[in-house]
Amino acid sequence: MYSAERYPAFMAKVPVLDEPHERLKWARERAGFDDASAAARRFGWNENTDRSHENGAKGLRLAAREYAKCFKVTVGWLLVGEGALTPPIDPELSTLWSHLTEAQRAAVKEIMRQMGRAA
Repeated sequence: MYSAERYPAFMAKVPVLDEPHERLKWARERAGFDDASAAARRFGWNENTDRSHENGAKGLRLAAREYAKCFKVTVGWLLVGEGALTPPIDPELSTLWSHLTEAQRAAVKEIMRQMGRAA
C-alpha cells in the first residue's frame, strides 16, 4: 500500500502503486496538493467525491481523464498503471528549454507558476 511518509511527493522515483486510487493520491501529491480537498477546491470538484475516489470507496473511471489532465499524468497510467506516467513533452519546448540559462529557466518557471494560479 502507498504511504506518503515512505514516498514523499518530491521524490523522482515512482513507488509501486497497485490500485488506481493509490496512483491518484500519488499524482495529486506530486502536483503539489496536500490533500484531496485542496485539489477539489482548486479545480472545482466535489470534495466528497474526490475524497471517495482517492480512498478507493468509489471508482474513478469516469473522472480519470479530468484527473489526468489536472495532475499531468496519462489516463492509462492512472487507471491501470501501464504506459507512460506523464504525457510526452512537445519537442519544440524541450529544444527551447535546453538553450536557456539557469536564470532564464528560473524566470520561466515563475511565469508558469503565476499562469497556473491564474487559470
